[in-house]
Amino acid sequence: MRPRPVLILLVATLALALSACTSVRQRRIENNLGIYNALTAEDQGLVSSGRIREGFSREAVFLAFGRPESVARGSSKGRETEKWEYWTAQPVQHGFYGPSMGWRRGAIGYGYGCGYCGPWDPFWSMGPQMSYMAQKVITVDFVDGRVSEFMLGPQ
Repeated sequence: MRPRPVLILLVATLALALSACTSVRQRRIENNLGIYNALTAEDQGLVSSGRIREGFSREAVFLAFGRPESVARGSSKGRETEKWEYWTAQPVQHGFYGPSMGWRRGAIGYGYGCGYCGPWDPFWSMGPQMSYMAQKVITVDFVDGRVSEFMLGPQ
């Protein structure tokens, strides 16, 4: 019996969709199996779930969280120190009434540009606006290449 083309297409689409379901963390682990396999079973569980503990190496933190947005290096009492920071963009809604630049919905239509012709101007906008503010969410401190302390959550 010859397979139907529709069935083949369905199976291929399903296989492609399922292969795209891995998380960014899981892909990071798969790309660095040597580092991951060197961890204890308990630490592998922490990394797989995006958690860390004191004593983790830089590589283990990288597997759990990815590349930091900023890295600061220094020394304290003759020991090498390093601070990794991870940031996110936090949406903040606020009201706005005034002239705007770009495509906006005005009182009587859409427009592009900036200027002021009163509230009937298509370049005049009012209503809720959304801005994004940078917010630090994870800080990891290392001493001699090992996690000495970390803070998770908005800071």
